[in-house]
Amino acid sequence: DRLAEAEITMTSATLIMAGVESLSSFMTMFALNLHDHPQARRRCRADPALLAPAIQESLRYNTSAQRFRRTLTRDAVLHGQSMDAGQPVVLCYGSANRDHREFPDPDTYDIERRPVRHLGFGGGKHFCIGSPVALLVTEVAMGEFLQAIPEFSLTTRDLEWMPSTNFRSPLTLPFAVGA
Repeated sequence: DRLAEAEITMTSATLIMAGVESLSSFMTMFALNLHDHPQARRRCRADPALLAPAIQESLRYNTSAQRFRRTLTRDAVLHGQSMDAGQPVVLCYGSANRDHREFPDPDTYDIERRPVRHLGFGGGKHFCIGSPVALLVTEVAMGEFLQAIPEFSLTTRDLEWMPSTNFRSPLTLPFAVGA
């Protein structure tokens, strides 16, 4: 079979959105997490092997992908709530990633947290196809960033945020270099 023109267009648009917008938003959130947790930032700089687990923890703790709307394909019961097939639902990944039933001490940024079971890349058939590339690009880019700029501080906490209910990221992350 061949893809129809509409399928090619939608697939291309999805890859661009996921590969550019989502990745840049996540790297901004990761930098913000490292700013807000300077001990973790210093540990990642001193031991680059900690970058990969820090990225995973950022995907759980404070990621750019916050929520998505889906339609149930079958009846389901979740935490005592019945939901019917065909019903629209909103999956709140940001909230789920802070669920105390799944994550001990969920409001703590812990780069040594194990096991890693976050929804930062979605789940099931909607799991992000580009996740391996996103992880690699983030690890390389942020590793280089931390080597070049080991200490940085925000010049304002009054950040302007992306106008979206699905994604969360500052539009810019103004910072000063040095301690």
